[in-house]
Amino acid sequence: MVRPLVQEDRLQSLEELDIECLRAEFIEQVMSLRKKVLQRMPVKRVLGHAMDGKTWAGLLKSYVEQINTGNVPNIESSWHNICHSRA
Repeated sequence: MVRPLVQEDRLQSLEELDIECLRAEFIEQVMSLRKKVLQRMPVKRVLGHAMDGKTWAGLLKSYVEQINTGNVPNIESSWHNICHSRA
């Protein structure tokens, strides 16, 4: 992939720039890569249920909450809670 910017000194603040500031070639390459990943990656399934972004975020939140309270995350119980909260 080409560098996102021609100006080397602006690379350090890349996350602060609007997409319009990036090189067109870089944007095209990122979009092409994104398309390939989305087309080729199978849907992640846990216990037979497909995971979308909202479900994934909920599962991560559950893990973080368990870890922050000193518990060990339990994949099956976390998944069960996520599935029932979405029903």
